[in-house]
Amino acid sequence: MTTKFLLSSDDNTRSGLLKKKIIHYYMANGDATIAEVCKEMNLSIPTVTKLISELQEDGYILDFGKQETSGGRKPSIYGLNPISGYFVGVDILKDQLNLAILDFKGDKIRIEQNIPYTLENTPAALDHLCECINEFINSLPIPREKILSIGINISGRVNPFAGYSYSIFYFEEKPLSQILEEKLHIKIYIENDTRSMAYGEYLQGVVKGEKNILFINISWGLGIGIIIDGKVYFGKSGFSGEFGHFSFFENEILCHCGKKGCLETGASGSALYRTLLERYKEGSNTILASKIDAGEYIGLSDLIDAIHKEDMLSIEILEEIGFNLGKGIAGLMNIFNPELVVLDADLAAATKTGIFKKAYPERFFDCGIAEANMMGVAAGLSTAGKIPFASTFAMFAAGRAFEIVRNSIGYPHLNVKIGATHAGISVGEDGATHQCNEDIALMRTIPGMTILNPADDVEAKAAVEAAIQYEGPVYLRFGRLATPIFNDAATYKFKIGKGITLREGTDVTLVATGLMVWESMKAAELLEAEGIHARVLNIHTIKPLDTELICKAASETGLLVTVEEHSIIGGLGGAVAEAVTACCPVPVVRIGVNDEFGHSGPAVELLKEFGLCAENIAAVAKKAVTEKK
Repeated sequence: MTTKFLLSSDDNTRSGLLKKKIIHYYMANGDATIAEVCKEMNLSIPTVTKLISELQEDGYILDFGKQETSGGRKPSIYGLNPISGYFVGVDILKDQLNLAILDFKGDKIRIEQNIPYTLENTPAALDHLCECINEFINSLPIPREKILSIGINISGRVNPFAGYSYSIFYFEEKPLSQILEEKLHIKIYIENDTRSMAYGEYLQGVVKGEKNILFINISWGLGIGIIIDGKVYFGKSGFSGEFGHFSFFENEILCHCGKKGCLETGASGSALYRTLLERYKEGSNTILASKIDAGEYIGLSDLIDAIHKEDMLSIEILEEIGFNLGKGIAGLMNIFNPELVVLDADLAAATKTGIFKKAYPERFFDCGIAEANMMGVAAGLSTAGKIPFASTFAMFAAGRAFEIVRNSIGYPHLNVKIGATHAGISVGEDGATHQCNEDIALMRTIPGMTILNPADDVEAKAAVEAAIQYEGPVYLRFGRLATPIFNDAATYKFKIGKGITLREGTDVTLVATGLMVWESMKAAELLEAEGIHARVLNIHTIKPLDTELICKAASETGLLVTVEEHSIIGGLGGAVAEAVTACCPVPVVRIGVNDEFGHSGPAVELLKEFGLCAENIAAVAKKAVTEKK
């Protein structure tokens, strides 16, 4: 097998370049016919046929036989030969290494994580790195000559094209990639760790399908990977992404880059560690005290573990870092997404849009106590290419401004986002005049209006992001009361119009939205203790409703109980009842605010009074299950 054309960056022959593109196509898209490759690469069938034939001879491509078609001549399916070659990946962290080997199709063969390693800018550390890589390769049941290349992630300033690392292991004029090749005798590619992670997320991660991405990597340091129109942005010398070294603070803390006041000095893992030591010496308590006193090494995993164990000092510092990081990210958004504007109606302190105002005063508009006018302004801004977020209390957004929302935003289907806060009975002491329990019903009647009602902080952020990406009017409903965070920010995926099954069950389905999702999860636990298996659905999108998920639940459990912090008239309960009437008629029991107004009182007590708590949800569901039997 010849690998010269594949590994040589100097092979710029037309044949060599086209073969690489064909292999890249199969890596990204999987098995395909010659015709499909021709269409994607805009090449003739004879040319692609010849190139694929040569790649077959080299052992890179396999013929998987004829494709099943309804008629006519059946084309052959071709794909990559997984055992034709392998790639090793090396991720260098401050205190450990992660190594993996992938076959030629990109499937993982073996992963070894958390290999002890201390990253130091010394020749000894470089030699130790090579030793670890060699040990990993020698342990594999794969001949060394079958490994086509090794890709190494390195933090700091890396020029992947020239093979230089200027922040770490820069001991001589030769490129680091060349030095490593001489030590390991395998083709080496080096890349900045954050750019590699960004590209990995772009290809196979949570942002798959997006073309413009800012990937923020916060570990001991702070960096960003930039992808624009599906292409990694490197900058002129390959040094783009040095986000952590923006001059951000007026402090005297020296960054490892040699400057003072870098964002990284107040918004990174190293900042968390440094601040923890400082606060501990000043007298603060922490569960890491014994390690600090003993002079033991504290890694980022120790700090994260302390936060998960609710170490108040670590959490306090993390909140400060999060605030600093948020301000930095806000600056990035101002650069990369300047069309976003925010409007408020004299409630910026309560709705928290004042945070945006402080960061971008030129993109914030306070329209005063004139909500209808604010909606009209938002409509006008959207026609000028802006993405306006108009924010006020739900009572004013959906109630007072309804006519303008309907006629000026809904009717022309403009790209306006309405951030309606303080919705529902949990506004508490503000009383009936401010407790908007009718907003979902009102917004559901507007053709083309999308309605999102997130259940926790993670989902709220995802809903806002989804609203920005969505073209058309969106009504986002937010409560006032703090809610537990049950979604995992690292894995959570939000899709407009697609509900989420949080818990499986066969006896009854609790269909919940917003604040009531968590209460329904607790109710399901209470029911389980009584032998009743409750399914729980999180319907974060009221419109368009996920009728497929709801009808499936209706068919499989035979009973639905809807739970919402909203009137039982026209809200989630009404939408679900309408859906199952058409697809799978089953009993639908609605829990919400009955045909009455709210009144003033502490939020938690009001929720209990109106039956919007786990205990009442469980009791109502149990009664319904009994009646079903």
